[in-house]
Amino acid sequence: MDIRKTAWVAFLLLIVLNLGLFWFNQFVPTQDGPCHLENALRLRDLCLPGETGVEQYYRLNWTTGTNLLYHITVAAFATVLPPLAAERLFLSIYLVGFAAATYGLSRSAGYRTPLAALAVLPYALTFPFHMGFFNYCVGLVIAYAAWAYFWRRRDNLRVRDFVILNAAGILAYLAHVVPAVILLAGFFALNTWLTISDRPGGRKTLKKRLAAFAALLPACVLPGYYITTYHSTWRHWAPWRDLALSLVTGSSFRFYSAKQLYLGLASLGIVLGAVAFHFVARKRDKQFWLAPHNGFLLLALGTLALYFLTPDAGNGFSVVSGRLLILPWPLFLIWAGDDLTRAGRWVILAAATTFGLAVWGDTLYHYRKFNRELRDFCSGIEHVEDGSKIAYLYFSGWQYRIGVFAGTSSYYALDRDVLDFNNYEGYQKTFPVNFDYPGFRPQREDLWPPEKYRVRKFAPAVDYVITWELPVRQPVAKKLRKYYKRVHSQSRLRVFEVKKKYQKPPAEGPRPARAGA
Repeated sequence: MDIRKTAWVAFLLLIVLNLGLFWFNQFVPTQDGPCHLENALRLRDLCLPGETGVEQYYRLNWTTGTNLLYHITVAAFATVLPPLAAERLFLSIYLVGFAAATYGLSRSAGYRTPLAALAVLPYALTFPFHMGFFNYCVGLVIAYAAWAYFWRRRDNLRVRDFVILNAAGILAYLAHVVPAVILLAGFFALNTWLTISDRPGGRKTLKKRLAAFAALLPACVLPGYYITTYHSTWRHWAPWRDLALSLVTGSSFRFYSAKQLYLGLASLGIVLGAVAFHFVARKRDKQFWLAPHNGFLLLALGTLALYFLTPDAGNGFSVVSGRLLILPWPLFLIWAGDDLTRAGRWVILAAATTFGLAVWGDTLYHYRKFNRELRDFCSGIEHVEDGSKIAYLYFSGWQYRIGVFAGTSSYYALDRDVLDFNNYEGYQKTFPVNFDYPGFRPQREDLWPPEKYRVRKFAPAVDYVITWELPVRQPVAKKLRKYYKRVHSQSRLRVFEVKKKYQKPPAEGPRPARAGA
């Protein structure tokens, strides 16, 4: 039986099955994804004025240079496709790009089968993806592709190649600053290894490697400027013990429930198995430690050090370590590749295929469950008028590690031209579209925690209040019934419309709220 053909069949099968997750479900349930999609539509409206009237409440933010790629691409797709279809198309391109880039990376190391790419494929849909960090995920694909291109051309680099690599670095920065830094750090790690392992090449080889370092400096300008000028109050270093525990238990595969721990442990087992089989296959090779492909081992170890040493802050607010968590193990798998014994190849093929199917099945189960609930949530859209202003109170807390319902009010902004005060991107300068609403309105901090929402104060500014899992005995529920009328309810959804006598604020502006209002 030909292991190469078998690996290709398993690889393509898993790609098709994962694409089906996007196209055979109405929604792709993520935490930040709905807000990203809403802002992509606002970007489209600002570039094509006259389509809706809600764009007057937004403005383009020219101070950011990152977090752009998803928004620009989906905004372009949304000019000819429905919003949800535009999102699915982007995510499909990401998934196929991830598979192609990781295969290209293993191929550049000299491996002929897609065994390593097959083992890495489940990492495409892990914690960062389900959080909705789409710009970051696409940035990683660009990094993988750039590394593969550099490694394939490493012995014959020309000016054209450095132009392409610099363009890749800039494109990764336009997606997200973290993968841009990772791309450049990875390039310097790979080039450093080539400088060390090419010692017999003499001065000429050394000059060529040093020139490669200098040629990539232009791509460092934008990430360097961002890092030196961006300040976050969230910066802290997570305890090493917690980071190590998250790494070895595969925390990136645990996003809906603690029961997914088995997936994380299985991912660690596959990595350790591949590395062990790799050492067994190369144990008699005297030049093993100076082999060029060990640059990928240095790359994996470098991302491991980056995971432990980077502060848990920056663009992403307290989730940088969660983003970096998915880097080391895939790179170890790509380094081990299919350079294994024959028995080792079959073992890794069987384990990787089984693991990929398990991750797909678990994701399918949760997608179907959340799609039923999201359809209930969106049942209130037809009860909200165009041009209105909405606030969303989310009472579920963080039942899951992924807050699937934290930003779902953005779905109302897709079908109705409404001003969604829950859209967190409108308040942050790290995104391309911000609020430009001159009137009185609730701020982001006024909506969380929802129990402290001041109904009386904001009733003149908010036409509809949408709630999910509103506790009946909460004081805020009593105030909602006083100032609003319930116009729709289904499952855990409640939609409230402001009563007519509270619709218009007084000429002098809203009266100050009493304590506890």
